[in-house]
Amino acid sequence: MISIVTFSMEGQVDIKGILETHNIDYTLKVVNRSGHNRDRHGRLGEDIKASYEYIFYVKKSEYELAKSYIGCI
Repeated sequence: MISIVTFSMEGQVDIKGILETHNIDYTLKVVNRSGHNRDRHGRLGEDIKASYEYIFYVKKSEYELAKSYIGCI
């Protein structure tokens, strides 16, 4: 498996749609990058839009094909 990563919710939706349209199997892992030790007020200077990392795993044999379709975003 090879990974494709985005920090954008919109990018995640686009990539998911492209992979599904072209019948490319994938596994999606979502990582909360904001941490578990936040106080009630959040973190100063934290980019909320980059709080999550979306990692798509595709088969090595389909990676180049997936990359070519995703490159159109």
